[in-house]
Amino acid sequence: MNALLQTLEREGDVTRTAEAPVGKVIPARLTPQGRQRLQKSTAAVGSVEVRMLAGMTETEQSDAFRALQSMVRSLREKDDLTAADWDLRSGCASRAAVRCTLRQT
Repeated sequence: MNALLQTLEREGDVTRTAEAPVGKVIPARLTPQGRQRLQKSTAAVGSVEVRMLAGMTETEQSDAFRALQSMVRSLREKDDLTAADWDLRSGCASRAAVRCTLRQT
């Protein structure tokens, strides 16, 4: 996680304080450039999702989504990741995390 944040910081997408204000957690904040890149990435992911699901019925899409949710749960249990850790690693949140995770592999 720290290596990812260091890269994002080096590229100007996030900023972090030099020291943790409380405890050991150093908060990270998106920069305007980071917000812009996030918006572009979100649009690109949405476009891929539309193409990926285009040939599937609604039932097939629901079945696939449930299968992916199960896979994500298994990965969380195996790696002992919290939901917050998983969302940060994948760059996604909640239901979108399942879809985005597959596209990132």
